[in-house]
Parts: sequence; C-alpha cells; structure tokens
Amino acid sequence: MVVAIIALLVAILIPSLTAARRQARSAACLSNMKNIGSSMGMYQGAHRGWLPVGPADRIRYRDMSVTDKVVLYETPPPNSRPWPSFNCAWGGKRAAYPHDFMNPARPEVLKRPLTDFIYKRAGLDADMPLFHCPDDNGAERKFLGWMDDPALKSSSMYEICGNSYWTNAWDDNRIDPSRKRPKTTSTLIVAEEAPAYYSIAYEQQVKNWHGRHSRHNFVFLDFHAANLYIDPRRFNPLTGQNELTRTYMGPGWYAVNYFEIMDYYRW
Repeated sequence: MVVAIIALLVAILIPSLTAARRQARSAACLSNMKNIGSSMGMYQGAHRGWLPVGPADRIRYRDMSVTDKVVLYETPPPNSRPWPSFNCAWGGKRAAYPHDFMNPARPEVLKRPLTDFIYKRAGLDADMPLFHCPDDNGAERKFLGWMDDPALKSSSMYEICGNSYWTNAWDDNRIDPSRKRPKTTSTLIVAEEAPAYYSIAYEQQVKNWHGRHSRHNFVFLDFHAANLYIDPRRFNPLTGQNELTRTYMGPGWYAVNYFEIMDYYRW
C-alpha cells in the first residue's frame, strides 16, 4: 500500500518537476538575452551607433543593384553594402561548422565583435555562456538540410554556430521606405533563439527549446528582452482560414533584415 502511494506521488510530481526545470531553463535563456541586449546597447554607444557586425574577416559585400539573388563579394563593389557570412557571427565562440559562403573550409581566426566586447581575455574556443541557451537542442531536422554533416543534425546550435541566438539576414524582408515602420524600437527584433528564426523565415509553427510551440525569447532594438508568441500565420476573413504570410510582423513584434535596422534606426 505504501509503495503504491509513493508511486502515485512520484507520477504526480514528475511532470511538475519537469515543467519547473523547463521554466527555469527558459528563464536562464531569457536572462542571457537580457544581458546580450544590455551589452549591445553598450557596444552601440562605444561604436558610433552601430550594432555588432562581423568579425572583420567574415564580412562580405552585396551588390545592391542585383535584385534577383544575393551575390557576395570579398571586396566592396560600387553600390554595395556589408552582408553577413552567417547570421550568428556577431557573438559567441568559434563555430564547429565553418560558415563562410566564399570559403567554406576556412576556420574563424578573429573573435566576434560582441564577444570581444564582453569576454576580452577569452580565446576563440572558450565557453561563452552568455551566448548559450541552456535548452538549446538544435533546430528541427527539416530546417537543417543545408548541413552536409549528419552528425551536426543532433548538435546544439551553440556547438554548430558558436551562438544559440541569431539575427535576421533574409533578403525578402528588407525595409520598404514607403512602408510605415514601427513607432518605437521596443517592437523591432534584433536577435532571437534559432527556432524563432526558422519559424518566421519558413512561416511555420516551430517547437521552441522550452517545450511550447511558437513561444521564443527575443532581444529588441531598445535592448530589452521578452518571451513572445510568434505565429507566422494570419486569419484571412475571406477564406475563414489561418494562412501563411510574408508580413514578418505580429502583435508586439516586427522582424526586418539586420542591416536594414542600421540604415533606418541608427542614432
């Protein structure tokens, strides 16, 4: 009888303990992003209003006269702008998987800009806990098709990229000068957990790292961090259905290309 009661209590308590642990890890992840936001604010103040981009050997240039596809160059041609080699290189440790569109086999040799601002004495491969979400378990397999190494599909984004948090480098959500932009910087996303990137980019509800669909942690341009529900679907009153869109926005959030932010919001 006693054993049965103990077993019943364990069965009742285990889900609660699991949920509590998950909530604690989510809170730790959000705390990371709050610290990242504060660090970005200080970085911006020390670098004439610019957000962290780079490192220097990972900056490429895009010819802005080319509209049908992204063409990257080692040296800037006329009418060009910086473009990221990969969208987690602004902070964190050296990536286990080389991310370089121009030379994929070349390893990183320079520290990332925000990392160097925070961990000044750390080496390239030192642990960078601020950039590591405790619940980081990678991304859903269907979004990792760009990786050739099957072993990477079971790795965390922190191991693969050196950073659990990504910026937005999509080309099809550039700011249209004729479109009204957010009134406040508190709604403009600067960085997010990797699954949120895939949720917005692929317009799908993606299971987050903390056990709840489409709820992710974000850093905004006023450098506060928050946990928000992101659903890339919108209700269409004509069809009565929730449909996918390419608006890159929702209640309390707005996502644009990271470099466009610096064009339109630089102080």
